[in-house]
Amino acid sequence: MELRRRLRRRAVALRAQGVVMALVPCSSAHAKDFLADLADHCGLPVRDVARALVGTFEGRPLTAKMQRELGSAVVRLKGAARA
Repeated sequence: MELRRRLRRRAVALRAQGVVMALVPCSSAHAKDFLADLADHCGLPVRDVARALVGTFEGRPLTAKMQRELGSAVVRLKGAARA
């Protein structure tokens, strides 16, 4: 049971990284950092942020706070890429 749960979490995290990489062309390492940054600013665990991002492709909207923070996180990531 524990192994299956861990594998499902990992699959969601990888899908979320793919979402980030599609939104803002970046490496998987930058996408992982992006998710951590977004989670920190939202006050949520990374797994909840990953689940929410993946959920957008299943028709579930992001919360207003997460939408705002997502926009800010994209700006921060693009700024870091230029530096």
